Amino acid sequence: MRIEKDKRDHALVGAGISLAVGLLVTPWLGLILAGLAGAGKEVYDYIWSYRGHTPEFLDFVYTLGGGLVPFTLLIAFG
Repeated sequence: MRIEKDKRDHALVGAGISLAVGLLVTPWLGLILAGLAGAGKEVYDYIWSYRGHTPEFLDFVYTLGGGLVPFTLLIAFG
């Protein structure tokens, strides 16, 4: 199964945010900020949809899902 580049990018950004903030502050804040970043990006896409941006719920899911990976590891082993 191939994951679209866009979805992979969303997951990587979510993981990066969650990992960076999770290591520097707390894993919970990292996960929350990853989710907010994903939601914010989709709101941005919705507002600018007349310019070709397309909001997708799955983009949000992939961003949050990417954030869950470092969150889970930091909670389990941190």
